[in-house]
Amino acid sequence: MIARVLLVLALTFSLARSSHAQDDEVASAPTERDSEARALYQAAVVAFDEGRFEDALRLFRRAYELSERPELLFNVGTTADRLRRDEEALEAFEAYLAARPDAANRASVEARIEVLREAISNERAAPTEARPVVLIHDYDERPTEPARRKWWIGVLVAAVVVAGAATLAVVLATRGRSSGEDPPHDASFATLGRW
Repeated sequence: MIARVLLVLALTFSLARSSHAQDDEVASAPTERDSEARALYQAAVVAFDEGRFEDALRLFRRAYELSERPELLFNVGTTADRLRRDEEALEAFEAYLAARPDAANRASVEARIEVLREAISNERAAPTEARPVVLIHDYDERPTEPARRKWWIGVLVAAVVVAGAATLAVVLATRGRSSGEDPPHDASFATLGRW
């Protein structure tokens, strides 16, 4: 009888422990998702700062999918706006304000929403006809003048060559005068013959 009680207690304890372990796994899953979302967010910020807006948009979207933080919707909207994806930016900004009605930047987001709505409306209202083609001529209509000779460039190059040759001659001439004697020196200066 005591063995049965101990067996029941042991089973109950092990079930409770495994149930608690499963609860811990479920509780740790969001933190893993949050960690991944945070890493994606940080990578998106770097991409945005470097002007790689396509990458930033993809990373912000994925971070939002993992964490569902409304602030990421603002980032998605801002990045889509940079890419001139007006409808996508509008949708993200509207979802951001729906999720955060008390957002500190609500006034500026609402102003941007109005600009995007107007741009989308204008784009939809624009006729779909082909725009006029502007022809650009590949020739210059001014009369051509004969090319003037730039004689002074030749003179300048010749002067540089002559000056370089003269300098080289002076350097070579002064090197050959060494007689093996120590140079004259001041009384306060000691000449070292060898180290």
